[in-house]
Amino acid sequence: MQASRWLRIAAIGSAAIALGLVLGYAAPRLKASLSLPVPSVTLHADPACTPVGVGCSADGERLSIALYLGQSLAPLVAFPVEVDFDGLLAGGVSAVAVEFAMSGMEMGINRVVLQRQPGGGWRGRGLLPACSTGRMDWRARVSAETSDGRYAGDFALLLEP
Repeated sequence: MQASRWLRIAAIGSAAIALGLVLGYAAPRLKASLSLPVPSVTLHADPACTPVGVGCSADGERLSIALYLGQSLAPLVAFPVEVDFDGLLAGGVSAVAVEFAMSGMEMGINRVVLQRQPGGGWRGRGLLPACSTGRMDWRARVSAETSDGRYAGDFALLLEP
C-alpha cells in the first residue's frame, strides 16, 4: 500500500516537471506567435503629439496613419481606439491592430484588433493595465496589413500619472 502511494507521488512529480519543461519551452514561442509580424515600413509620429483628445499621424510617402484614443486614458478604464489612413495605399488596408507597450517594462500582451467601419476608418476599444510602479509612459504601435506589405506607426503616449 505504501509503495503504490510513493509511486503515485513520483508519477505526479515527474508529470509536473515535464509540464514545466514543456511550458518553459512553449510559452515564449506562443507569445511570439501572438505578436504581429515585423512590419516592412515603420512610420514615426511626432513624439510631442500624444493621440489623446486629439489625433496624431505618422506620415509616409504612400501611407499616413492617424491614431486617436479618446478624450482621456487611465489604467483599467476602457477607451476608444480609432485609426484612419490616407495616401495611395489607404484603400488597400485589410487588417489593423494596435499594441500598447512600455519601454523596459513587461506589461503582457496589450493588443486591440480593430474592425473596419462602413464609413471608413477602423475602430475598437482598448484597456491599459495598471503598472505597479505608477509609470504611464506608454507607446502605441499601429500595425496595418496593406496590399503593398506591412506598415506600422509608432506613437508616444506621455500620460500624466
